Amino acid sequence: MDEVLAASIHAELDGTLATYDRMAVDGDPTAHQALLTSGVLRLTGTIRDLLDEHRPDPRGRCRTCRPRWRIGRAPRCPVWFTVHRHLIAVEQPGTPTRAARHATPAGPAHTRPAGS
Repeated sequence: MDEVLAASIHAELDGTLATYDRMAVDGDPTAHQALLTSGVLRLTGTIRDLLDEHRPDPRGRCRTCRPRWRIGRAPRCPVWFTVHRHLIAVEQPGTPTRAARHATPAGPAHTRPAGS
């Protein structure tokens, strides 16, 4: 049952992100406006929630990932680095990107729309 639910959630999320990509690349001005007024706010809210779940504690350890890490050091949370890489860091065209540790292992690779 858990696998079916997870597969359904992954498919819905992949479909929503693909719709956003299509709207951004192939959409008319009305689609662009809809993406700006609804999609961007939903995405930024989602990213904020995800980062809040992975916000470091006072010792610098990720509250979510901490159980997998060795005690005594403050390792880097892969979620923060993935978000930073996609939103802030400049990637050169053709630079291969590693999928986040929490990404779905199956399915086609996600490609970014031109200009993002």
